[in-house]
Amino acid sequence: MTPTEGTDAGLETVDTAITEQPTETVETPSTGDQVTENTEETRPPEGQPYRAVSEDGKRLDEKARATLEELKAKDPALAKAFREALFKSDAFEKLGGLKEVQQLRQTVEQLGGPQGIEEIQAEVKGWTDFDQQYMAGDPKALEFMLSSPESQQAFMKLAPMAFNKFEELNPEGYASYLCQRIMGDASASKIPIAMELVQHFLFLGDVTKAGEQFEKVKNWLDGLDATAKKPIAPKEPAADPNNPRLRELEQQNEGFVREQWRQETAKEQNAVYGTELNRLLAGRKVTDIQREDILHRVQTKLGLRIKEHEQTLDRYFKAKDKDGFLKFANSFSKKHIPELLREAVDRYVPQKPGPKVNPVPQGGRPITPPLNGKPADGFVRVDKMPTRDQIDWSNPFNTLANTKLGRAITLDGKKVVWK
Repeated sequence: MTPTEGTDAGLETVDTAITEQPTETVETPSTGDQVTENTEETRPPEGQPYRAVSEDGKRLDEKARATLEELKAKDPALAKAFREALFKSDAFEKLGGLKEVQQLRQTVEQLGGPQGIEEIQAEVKGWTDFDQQYMAGDPKALEFMLSSPESQQAFMKLAPMAFNKFEELNPEGYASYLCQRIMGDASASKIPIAMELVQHFLFLGDVTKAGEQFEKVKNWLDGLDATAKKPIAPKEPAADPNNPRLRELEQQNEGFVREQWRQETAKEQNAVYGTELNRLLAGRKVTDIQREDILHRVQTKLGLRIKEHEQTLDRYFKAKDKDGFLKFANSFSKKHIPELLREAVDRYVPQKPGPKVNPVPQGGRPITPPLNGKPADGFVRVDKMPTRDQIDWSNPFNTLANTKLGRAITLDGKKVVWK
């Protein structure tokens, strides 16, 4: 082997682990021969791209080999890399090129990648096996159809229609099947024996015993009639207590019910809070900050007291006793909110001197507005005094003295006077 042949063979060795291409068969020239470029032979037909690799993907053309020989003299490693790149590029183009490979990759990703394709293959195999079992009348086809609770429910819905189709396709077979089932039940209920005993006792003239046996037959027939009249409906599947989804839905429902009950108790709490706050702040000037401080303190303290009774509230909830729950919660609100409000108001709102009491003239009657039939400017006369819940006790005007004089400002801002 000449040095030229050895070197050329080294270049032509293909790394099959990467390119999966067969090793090129090299035809080396004999000593003294020179590799010359044949431009007529290597030039591709007009309109077609140049291909350095042969159609079978095993050899390089003379132009490519000559170029690689020149490069090899300068850099053998680079020449080898170029040669492998030519074979890889040729194999890649035979696969369709970059565009088709990208489309193929996108399709694989849409199918869930290698794992998704394996699952699809397994599913297709399952349906193929089912088709073969069904066409062969193999009972395993039914096992496949009834492999899940959902498929069992679907089967029970289709079964009556399947029996009707069975009767249509094979009337005699259908009738035979039904008779077998009826006679099997009759034998299990000892109806044939009862009929023989009826004949026996009638022959002996014992009508009473014959009637007892006939009653058994009649009861069996009545049972058949009652069963025939029942509507055909699939049996509801039993709930699986270990089903995590079922438990999750139950917890969501419990949380929803608890929230409903809490909102109803919150309405009562707000009503108690508003009424008591108006009463305590009657005639006292209160800033928005003071109101916020009062509310925050009452909410905090009330929450701590509610926690002390959580077990009691849970017992009502677990027993689904909504009336008892609301009754206890409302009683709790009426007991604790006024107490907590008094403490908060005394803490954040400074005390002020009580209202001045108008002197009572001789005779013991208090001073009243003029009875000239005309109320003061801005006031409207009403038939009777508003209720305590209608008066805005947070307004400084609504003092005890003014209400005794028959005038006040209501929650809607209306100024009223009465006799």
